Amino acid sequence: MGATSIRSQNIEASIFHLRLKSITKKMSLALYRATRSPLFNQGDFATGMMDPQGQMLEQDEHLPLMAFSLFPGCQYTIDFLGDEIYPDDLIIHNDVFCNNLQHADTGFYKPVFYHDQLVAWLGCRGHWADIGGAVKGTCNPDATEVWQEALRLPPVKVQERGRWRKDVWNMIFSNVRLREIVESDAKAQLGSIEIGERELLKLIDQIGLEAFRRNYVELMNITEQMMRQIITAIPDGVYKGESVVYDDSPRQTEERHVRLQVTIKSSDLEFDYTGTDPQNDTFVNASYVSAASGTLTILFQVLKAIDIPHNQGLLRPIKIHIPEGSLLNARFPAATFYGNKLVEHNAEAVMKALAQPLPENVTAGKARRLSYRMTGVDPRNGSGYHDIFFLTHEGGGASYGCDGYNQPGLLGGGPVLSQDYELFELQNPVYLIKHEYGTDSSGPGRWRGGLGNETIVRYYGEQTLAVLHGDGTIVGPHGLAGGKSGPVSHVEIHYPDGSVRNCHAREIAGYVPKDTLSFHYAAGGGGYGDPYQRPVEKVLEDVWNGFVSVARAREDYGVVIDPETMAVDTAATERLRAR
Repeated sequence: MGATSIRSQNIEASIFHLRLKSITKKMSLALYRATRSPLFNQGDFATGMMDPQGQMLEQDEHLPLMAFSLFPGCQYTIDFLGDEIYPDDLIIHNDVFCNNLQHADTGFYKPVFYHDQLVAWLGCRGHWADIGGAVKGTCNPDATEVWQEALRLPPVKVQERGRWRKDVWNMIFSNVRLREIVESDAKAQLGSIEIGERELLKLIDQIGLEAFRRNYVELMNITEQMMRQIITAIPDGVYKGESVVYDDSPRQTEERHVRLQVTIKSSDLEFDYTGTDPQNDTFVNASYVSAASGTLTILFQVLKAIDIPHNQGLLRPIKIHIPEGSLLNARFPAATFYGNKLVEHNAEAVMKALAQPLPENVTAGKARRLSYRMTGVDPRNGSGYHDIFFLTHEGGGASYGCDGYNQPGLLGGGPVLSQDYELFELQNPVYLIKHEYGTDSSGPGRWRGGLGNETIVRYYGEQTLAVLHGDGTIVGPHGLAGGKSGPVSHVEIHYPDGSVRNCHAREIAGYVPKDTLSFHYAAGGGGYGDPYQRPVEKVLEDVWNGFVSVARAREDYGVVIDPETMAVDTAATERLRAR
């Protein structure tokens, strides 16, 4: 869905937008190059710039879900500190009850002054490998309240008026495991902000403070107009979508419902999650910021709002109502670590609702993420390590005219992709035994779902703790327009003594000994359209490539293939498809 180009409306504002974008990109590049953890160097962070009131000016969305949390956290920080904001302050923040996503997503903010005037804020938020709590790596599937999850940091100054608060810094990192990794990542975040400040002040020196302020106000107004133009193209109406959260854990298997009503009226768009199930006493809850960020991330994907600047003007036509005390807006002191995973259910509800007015813009269901974490001691150097298996990305849902993407990354994660194999083994005491696309791992359709994968890892580390937190073990991703659902995911742990553990989607699997193997079967996405309408040559190509078996080609697509010659039996195929 197109909108008038910003260049055609205001060339000066267009150039200004690109200057801001270059600053946030430089911040991200600096962070990439200085970070220690696999989480950061796979892009599990975001950088951004806000105006003096905390309104978003620009952001670099390595993790889009996280990017849309930068400005709410900044606004909370501004309100909290009041008139105690000074040049060369640095503030740390991670509390979900103070406008954050999850506690592991820890951010820093810095007010930027130009000749004693507050002109902007810079922020950098990233996923720390640990921030305290009852479990290594901070992910605790057994948590029933926030204190069992992490160290809570409402806005706290680690530097005030240029004076480094060594006491505060040491207090924080005395409560963090893997300190050598996490502290290095935190310093990389601060370096990223320092580079952003240098570049921003250079820009203001070049164009002047008045032009800086005039341009960002104009840029927000133009962005709002562009967004309203896109919304106006959607037929007015009320559209509903729903998603079911299956809580697969050792304690229980329970269904929880996300319910959504989308209202389009002229150039205004409203999301209303009234009717969503209430919060619960597990960690399967979300903060408002997490759910709202997830909703925005999926919306802009559906609307294909590619060329629109990402500033506060983008959000002016949009309202998001999430009842307090619900699954997606839990009250204190609920456990909420799983909240970022619930974006998959935000996405499913949004996709199902907007499939009604925009059937060619949405995708079938992406396979839900079954995350697997490992934390332990590396025998090669005696240091701690922590990693999330980004290798095990599930397949994406198909859309009109296009097969689903194979291993597209996190739904709200942008370019957070699979690790490089050698880097994965270098950073962690593991051997990667197998990593390949799974045969018959995608949902059939005229356009099939993206492929899942099969991954086998052998551990040789000491004290390796395995934790699972995810979904997709009970019901596969939905199909659309006659397409079929994808399969389910599952994880097995094979111990050296020959025993096997079939894991729940959310559990602490415990410490695994050296030479343990993990088998991770990640599902593919749902299909779009009638599978019998998929061109025969496409089905044959999938069989040749090992993506679809001969048996499933016949069963799902009505294509009969001789397993010896790998040729299509045209007559038998025509008879089967004619039934």
